[in-house]
Amino acid sequence: MIIWDFKRFTLVSMRSRDIVRVEIRFAVRRAAAVVLIYPIKYNKYSKINPYVISDALMTDEHYLVLKGYGWMLKVLSESDPEHVYAYLLKNQGTMPRLAYRYALEKFDKQMKQQLMGGLMPKGSLIT
Repeated sequence: MIIWDFKRFTLVSMRSRDIVRVEIRFAVRRAAAVVLIYPIKYNKYSKINPYVISDALMTDEHYLVLKGYGWMLKVLSESDPEHVYAYLLKNQGTMPRLAYRYALEKFDKQMKQQLMGGLMPKGSLIT
């Protein structure tokens, strides 16, 4: 039997007599970035700084969290490319590759090359 514990944001799995807690806080961390995608897309995020959230999630170990904040930065790059470009340039050495690549998706080929250090492999399909 599995029970949702709302106070701790955890699933409690009861197997025979043992109680095993499975932390799903990664979902909450991912949601911190993903819930901003709609407001960013429609320019309704004036009181929220997405870069603060991105900084907080920068070194997260869960790949879905990395994809989530990379996706948020990708959407932000459509409306504010200069600031996202500067942010990615500043965090080029510390941002995990997965999030970095997600954030790059909407930039043009020249900006992608600059952000990736100009080292594009031959035959690359990045446009």
